[in-house]
Amino acid sequence: MKVHFLLLLIALFVFRCAAPTEEPTDTKQEKKAVVFPDASFTSVVAYHFEDLQGNPIIDRKGQLNPSVKKEKKLDQEEIAFLLQTLNNNDTYGGAYTRCFKPRLGIVFYDKTTPVAHVSICFECSQLHASPLIKAYSEAPIGQHGYSELGLRKLTSFCHKLGFGQCSE
Repeated sequence: MKVHFLLLLIALFVFRCAAPTEEPTDTKQEKKAVVFPDASFTSVVAYHFEDLQGNPIIDRKGQLNPSVKKEKKLDQEEIAFLLQTLNNNDTYGGAYTRCFKPRLGIVFYDKTTPVAHVSICFECSQLHASPLIKAYSEAPIGQHGYSELGLRKLTSFCHKLGFGQCSE
């Protein structure tokens, strides 16, 4: 009986450690899942960045991550493709790991003010978005990673931007 209890405790510990950690949020808007970006914007900029500490492209103070290596303003076709991909339930549903070292950041600006952003990690198959993307939040528990199709679309998009570190 003690062995079963010990195995149960170990299993719960392993499950808890494998679960992705969510960044605490300060506003109710970030907790509500939306069709992304759920805000008016005047421009969208993609960033190749490398934050090995797991910080998103925009911090809590609205500042751009200092690890940016390259940037590209997106045209209407690129924005449409990105939004269709991010808001599609078929983009999600795969496994993920905990590393979260984002390489691709997308920021939606209203003039010069960030109004929404998403940071994508290809290595662990996770993202951080503000506000939370509805399609991402609707993936079954434990399957918030990118699907095979979603990963292909996101890595292809990253490569087309001319960025590096676009795959696992």
